[in-house]
Amino acid sequence: PAHMAGKRKAAAEPSGDDTALGVVVQRQKTSEGGGSALAVTTQPKPFSQKAFQPGAHQRTSSLHAPIMLLEGHEDAVTCIEFSPGDGDVLATGGADKTLLLWNVRGENENFAACKGHKNAILDLRWTADGNDLVTCSPDTTLRLWDATTGQQTKTMKGHSGFVNACDTSKRLGDFTVVSGGDDRSWKMWDLRQKKCVFSVMDGFPVTAVAFGADGLNVYTAGIAEVVKQWDVRTVSSNANGDANGAPAPLMTLKGHADTITGLRLSPDGAKILSN
Repeated sequence: PAHMAGKRKAAAEPSGDDTALGVVVQRQKTSEGGGSALAVTTQPKPFSQKAFQPGAHQRTSSLHAPIMLLEGHEDAVTCIEFSPGDGDVLATGGADKTLLLWNVRGENENFAACKGHKNAILDLRWTADGNDLVTCSPDTTLRLWDATTGQQTKTMKGHSGFVNACDTSKRLGDFTVVSGGDDRSWKMWDLRQKKCVFSVMDGFPVTAVAFGADGLNVYTAGIAEVVKQWDVRTVSSNANGDANGAPAPLMTLKGHADTITGLRLSPDGAKILSN
């Protein structure tokens, strides 16, 4: 693993032209009878500069500065996620085919540069215990990485096209991973096995996947512009790992007018966010 120090950047101080609107009452003459009327206008009123004095308010964050700038990727950053629990490690994946791991506290060291993919990393997820990470790539593979050493420990092959998205079960002790790809399939993996557990053809390329909070439901979305919910207990597979018959989704959510690129479940699993 490579080591690179992240750069810290303090929050910019507000400019001196910040103003608030002060209310001014002016008495104006009317056109009839020479009487007068009240007119309310506004004019800028400077804020007290005391509000912007550095250190005037006690910070409660343990970070060194409100804004942290981390530099290390050699191309666009495509995915990012904090470690579960305390969030002390930040994982980033990029078009430079590299997974970088950063310490969030202290000097923000980049303590691991994980290389192995032959194309960009499109998505990444931590396992529920925070010990490992799963990444996926257009090189048609998913890969498992040790979050402590940065070493690749497993390569998962089965997709015949770009692997666009992946997710890990949120249940501790669960070793399942779901992936979706351009080959119009989503696949279920068990990290203790070599091949995928089963594969479901979905008609269109799959660009987003997510596990339900219970680990028994999977959500998929993609070019079809809909979100589908699947019960993994109803999907069985043949010897080749292909789903028997044509399993039907439990629910289909419509509303998008273009490709869906991301899915996330709320912590309690009651709501799903799609974009």
